Amino acid sequence: MRSLLGIACVAVVACGSGSSAEPGGSDAAVDAGAGGDACGDTSSDPRSCGACGHDCLGGACSAGVCQPVVLASMQDAPSDIAVAGTNAYWVNSSSTNGSVNVVPVAGGKVTTLAAKQSSPASLAVLGGTVYWTNTNGGNGGGTVNTIPVSGGSVVTLASGQGLPQRIAVDPARVYWTNDVSIGTVMSEPLAGGAVATLASGQGYPVGLAVDVNQAYWAVDATQAIVTAPLGGGAVTTLASSLGHPEGVALDAANVYWTDATAGTINRVPKVGGAVVTLATGENTPTGIAVDGTSVYWTSTISVFGSVRRVPVAGGAVVILATRQELPRGIVVDDTSVYWVNVGLPSAGDGTVMRLAIPP
Repeated sequence: MRSLLGIACVAVVACGSGSSAEPGGSDAAVDAGAGGDACGDTSSDPRSCGACGHDCLGGACSAGVCQPVVLASMQDAPSDIAVAGTNAYWVNSSSTNGSVNVVPVAGGKVTTLAAKQSSPASLAVLGGTVYWTNTNGGNGGGTVNTIPVSGGSVVTLASGQGLPQRIAVDPARVYWTNDVSIGTVMSEPLAGGAVATLASGQGYPVGLAVDVNQAYWAVDATQAIVTAPLGGGAVTTLASSLGHPEGVALDAANVYWTDATAGTINRVPKVGGAVVTLATGENTPTGIAVDGTSVYWTSTISVFGSVRRVPVAGGAVVILATRQELPRGIVVDDTSVYWVNVGLPSAGDGTVMRLAIPP
């Protein structure tokens, strides 16, 4: 896998939010084509929406554009999401009612895998196991935990962590950031064991991603994107003098990140080199995901936000969904983009969303 309620559109802006037709409104211009008998009406047929054979995967088709599907509603401040196989997993970050949950990506019953968790922040899924961090109110009592995807007993892998935030896994170890002023990046074997410090002296490390050799993360205090070997070693700065780098995602060659203060979406080669800004003028971009062709992110202005994408090589920004209540974590698979909406403060109206990727 490449870790609020509205309707999709295909309004395009040039490298930023700019001004565009309101999704789903009368100004949303979609050239759905003539349709034809083989496809039906591509302006309204959810099995051939906007193009022959493009399935909305449970969503409606309006003006040739697939609409988002609500997989789960009335969630208590969901903050992060992962997809594995046929299921979507997420954490509800409430300090009093935190939980780890699962629902089929095709829709169905929501199952709580772990309840009464203390402010879960991030999760990852690998090999039949869910891994997540509990910040525990930031009092130095944070934990890293696991549970089988089929349910069972919660196992605490690490305790006494200082505000553990983002988490990532590979076939051998679990990694996380401790988001404090003298922050650390930590790791531990998946089955438990000695906790290792991958990097120390990191001022508020936030977004985190790993590949087979390296870990990559954002450092808020130094406004940088950095990397270090998974086995430990020197920390190398890949990008500096940023605003507030937050979400981090990877493909085979590049590191991508959101900059919440600068309002930009960026990439830099994993081996170092020139930073490329893919989108500007974004409103507080946070979560980020990447597939073989596009970068996806969540963006928030005031209470409402949007989900957007841009080609990895650069180009026009496409608005996928608007009127989302505080969208945060986002992930993408071969067919769909998924995200969580935190919802209004203390309202318990968060949602888990799915949208068929436009053709």
